Amino acid sequence: MTLLRNPVIRGFAPDPSMVRVGDWFYAATSSFEWFPTIPLHRSRDLAHWSYAGHVEGAVPGGSLAGVPDSGGIWAPSLSWDGERFWVVYAIVRSVGTPYFDADTYVSTATEAGGAWSAPRRIAGHGFDPALFHDGEGRLWLLNLQNDHRSGGRRFAGIVLTELDRETLTPVGGTHLLLQHERLVEGPKLVRKDGWYYLVLAEGGTGFEHGVLVARSREITGPYELDDRPLLTSRDDPSLPLQKAGHGELVQLPDNGWVLSHLAARPLNTPAGPRCPLGRETAIQAVTWDADGWPRLRHGGTHPEVEVEVPTLREAGTETQTQKGGPPHIHPDAEADAPTTAAPEPGAESGTPTPPQPGAEPGPTPPRPGRCTGTPAPPQPCTPDAPEAGRATESGTPAPAETGTKASTPAPPLPGTEADALPPPQPAAAPPQPRPTLPHTPLTWPWSTLRAAPDPSWVDTGVRAGWIRLRGRHGPESWWAHSLVARRITEHRAEAEVTVEARPSTFTQAAGLVLWYNTESYLALDLTWAEPEGEGQCGQQWRGGGRTVLSLVERDEGGTRQVAVVDVGTESAFTLGVTVEEGVACFRFVGADGRWTPIGPGLDFTRLSDDYGSRLRFTGAMAGIHAVDLVDAAFTADFTGFRLRCG
Repeated sequence: MTLLRNPVIRGFAPDPSMVRVGDWFYAATSSFEWFPTIPLHRSRDLAHWSYAGHVEGAVPGGSLAGVPDSGGIWAPSLSWDGERFWVVYAIVRSVGTPYFDADTYVSTATEAGGAWSAPRRIAGHGFDPALFHDGEGRLWLLNLQNDHRSGGRRFAGIVLTELDRETLTPVGGTHLLLQHERLVEGPKLVRKDGWYYLVLAEGGTGFEHGVLVARSREITGPYELDDRPLLTSRDDPSLPLQKAGHGELVQLPDNGWVLSHLAARPLNTPAGPRCPLGRETAIQAVTWDADGWPRLRHGGTHPEVEVEVPTLREAGTETQTQKGGPPHIHPDAEADAPTTAAPEPGAESGTPTPPQPGAEPGPTPPRPGRCTGTPAPPQPCTPDAPEAGRATESGTPAPAETGTKASTPAPPLPGTEADALPPPQPAAAPPQPRPTLPHTPLTWPWSTLRAAPDPSWVDTGVRAGWIRLRGRHGPESWWAHSLVARRITEHRAEAEVTVEARPSTFTQAAGLVLWYNTESYLALDLTWAEPEGEGQCGQQWRGGGRTVLSLVERDEGGTRQVAVVDVGTESAFTLGVTVEEGVACFRFVGADGRWTPIGPGLDFTRLSDDYGSRLRFTGAMAGIHAVDLVDAAFTADFTGFRLRCG
């Protein structure tokens, strides 16, 4: 048996849809407003998952500009018809309204990490679409039905429509399969022993979430509901995995079964539990009872952190790749690099063992203001690195302790987490306005907002070892914010970067950011301010003013500058942040070469689905950004980025 530890894909990786093809398992997850669209991971043993590519071109026109926070691509459903992969998904363009304004698309590929067909729009009744291949050449579309009318039910039941396999147009009418008093969504179909099993997400994707199953002898119904959920954590807030739901049943090669689902790891806070890492991907083992209903193998309805699954690949076993079958690894990933599994207890990586059932959901409540120094460095964020197993050997030294001199990073090994932004090169001339940004977009594990990295605003070739960002809109824009970021995968994390820029106006800024969305972020930026003691006159064109580091906190109550430090005119500054126990402590390397704290500890848990009054569905990220609100000419150069988690 193989022991897996949940979550198997850690950090922001919600709404998993899993399929087995030969001896490989593939999972697709929601990307919302982020690019790359629809990340794909794969595994041979269910315990160790690696990035396998993404559904490139999933957004027609390549832009989600103007799509609100937590809009974009919701709940893709991945399937295999024996010859090619299919993915169906909705692009949601309205959030928090009765309409959703969701467009449904289908794309196909012969290899998950290869080229995907141009998306084809199909008729859809709402979000959370899924496809069912009946094995006889027929194709069916499942959908949540949305009723936007006053007095209507926004989650008005699950519907089924047959599609022509070639044209993807509806064949016959649409069938209402099931309505329920509780909110149900995320439908998936599986056929077993003459039954059609309808697997549903129940109760919304928060702490009331669960998985409910119904079944019928006919695909069009009627469906009878099981008398209990297959999976939920709603009745026990002490469980380390909360929000368990949105499941999919997958059959193993030995005819066993597992359930993929989402879950979240909360932190206890005075405001209640919050999950800044977002919703993550988990797996449970499933058996079938005497009446033919699926049950968790360990009993009950609660998710387990540690799950034993059959050892699916022995040494010397012929793999699908050796057979020339479909598994193709994306150029941005390496073929068998495990990137997402939690380590064995006591492993030297330093990543903590996930809490056991019955343990408290997380560390002590956040205590903003408690920033007394720089803790020892955590381990690299292995879940997002193309080959995380080598990241701890990168040779990049730990940040200096507060009051000690910061050391110059050593060159990382190729392919490691640390080389996403290589170490500093000898100082060059200051960036000039409107540079030519010719090539080399960033790839996974980097992500960008509402569009893929574009040479017009991000470049890794103009200056060896650096990334140059051209400032565009401010951080609250839904259109053109120049930000690149990576998923935070553990409750303890540390990030740092060196930035070189010459802001000459308050409308220009660049720096290190902890990001959730346009209403929840923390940013330490290099920017311009009036001379000390002078009010905000905005008269930067007079030639006065000063260069400052500005620490800004944004939440639902607005934007606040919580600290500002005059840093003179040095050309490069190293910025850092440590997140621990729900508190973010920022720092910088001062003119004396020593780490210096800036500002109080800030509440990192507000960067979560669970903060505020609006619907929110993503997860916390760490990254770099640049802003120029006047003419988009200001540029900033970054190097030495590191994100370490655990």
